[in-house]
Amino acid sequence: MATNAQGDLLVGGRLEGSLDFGIGLLTGLGGGDVLAAKFSAGGTPMWSKSFGDAQLQVATATAIDGAGNLFVAGVYKGVVDFGLGALPNAAVLSLFVVKFDPTGAPLWNKAFPGAFSVLFSR
Repeated sequence: MATNAQGDLLVGGRLEGSLDFGIGLLTGLGGGDVLAAKFSAGGTPMWSKSFGDAQLQVATATAIDGAGNLFVAGVYKGVVDFGLGALPNAAVLSLFVVKFDPTGAPLWNKAFPGAFSVLFSR
């Protein structure tokens, strides 16, 4: 979790099954999917998204920059598409980093295939 200058809460994590913060149902595709969500300082859900496939994808770290952009890092196996085109299919756990603007739109993402054996994102 991370907070911005306005006190909004941004969350990254792992989704299994289904979850609704009150703004739309998110349904996992199996194994665990990346979850990203933003809540106002008062706790009102602003946006939520999930990404993944039938294999394992999970966010393990979040950060916010001075412009309110959300960075999510984690590990994935299989295919994950944050809305910018699928990252390379990973046969083994690999690292990813994705940047979202304050409205939840993806700005860029990067994969580090096979890097899990060397580094775990935090």
